Amino acid sequence: TNISHELRTPLTLIAGPVEQVLQHGKLNDEEREQLVLVERNTNRMLRLVNQVLDFRKIQNKQMKMRVQQIDLIPFIRHIMESFNSLADEHQIDFSLDTKVSSLMI
Repeated sequence: TNISHELRTPLTLIAGPVEQVLQHGKLNDEEREQLVLVERNTNRMLRLVNQVLDFRKIQNKQMKMRVQQIDLIPFIRHIMESFNSLADEHQIDFSLDTKVSSLMI
């Protein structure tokens, strides 16, 4: 659809060059870290756009929802990694202290 194209195209135009520079560019550690952050968040936005479009399909009964289990601990760790640089900028220290290595929901 037109909405799908309008939302995905700019993100794809960001993701492609970022991936190329990460694979073939001569970067120092800070530049690489910043580009990895851009890549991660661009992919995150693409997933979010896809989820919104999928939700719309579910609402229109064009798609059925699939329920599945997820391991909450790695999911939370991934979210924390996404916010590490922002937390560092604001001098915020956060951690996950759990006695279990897996928590399926």
